[in-house]
Amino acid sequence: MKTAKQVLICILFLMTFCLAGCNQSSESAIDENKLEYGATIDQLKRPTFDVPIPVEYDRRFVTQDEGFLLSYNYEAINTNDAELFKSTCYGDYVAFLTERSKLTPEEYLKAQYDGIKETYLENEDFKFNMILVENCFSPYSDIEKLREHNISFKTLDERLAYYGDQHSEPNILSKVTDRKAVLLNLLYEKNSEPGSAFSMERRTGSLAVKYLYTIDGKPYLF
Repeated sequence: MKTAKQVLICILFLMTFCLAGCNQSSESAIDENKLEYGATIDQLKRPTFDVPIPVEYDRRFVTQDEGFLLSYNYEAINTNDAELFKSTCYGDYVAFLTERSKLTPEEYLKAQYDGIKETYLENEDFKFNMILVENCFSPYSDIEKLREHNISFKTLDERLAYYGDQHSEPNILSKVTDRKAVLLNLLYEKNSEPGSAFSMERRTGSLAVKYLYTIDGKPYLF
């Protein structure tokens, strides 16, 4: 039988493990900021959030507002909703895009949808039903990684500057305070298979790229 002194020693010994565990947890929380993308995953999904398409992302790299933009943008393609599409883009940027392609916003969205359907899905109707943000890059990310995914902030900056010149905003680039490029694995459901979830990355062989620019304090998709 253990004496009271032995019991006390056992308790103190176990407490050192508990305290060590607490300290380890605290250190992990600090080191979290040094971990690569994907270490701290959040989700936007119903019923907690009123989003048409659920979004999974690392909250250290992508904000909740940016997650909402992604959900609305791809839902606009699902439903051919030009107004919803415009709400995710800066100013008259949609008009800028459609003027160049000589399409209406609805035709522009339909062209994106039909392009995916005809090129990758054997002309089968579908809808996006989940967005997985697989990675996030900035202009200061490894240049080889940017090249690997055909990411060019310079090209988008030039296009945005041209847009500014055409829409009386010659200093638009000075309003940009944050630049990101996100890699997306878009999951989709075939209309012939309700509830299914197929990976667009597997069909196309690559992840989709979207740019998120913060202009005048508000994020927009490009």
